[in-house]
Amino acid sequence: MNAIHPAFVQALRPFAPAQQLPEVTCRQTRSGRVTEYTFSGDDLAAVRRAADVRMSQIDPYRSPAVVAQRPTADGFEVVVRYYSVD
Repeated sequence: MNAIHPAFVQALRPFAPAQQLPEVTCRQTRSGRVTEYTFSGDDLAAVRRAADVRMSQIDPYRSPAVVAQRPTADGFEVVVRYYSVD
């Protein structure tokens, strides 16, 4: 039996060790009508999650998309690009 009653989970939550979130940095670049966000960090899942969150905040008419996902010397990098709307 792995299930724990929700009351016990809530009562024990203050004693659980704090989980640190992986650090993700974001850099914005604009060139004409194109805007790019470059997310970088050590954990690929955290970097991708940050890129997905930012993409969901951009208007769909601006065509937000991940255009690159690559390893770097320091970790990983994900690039999100969108266009301005006239």
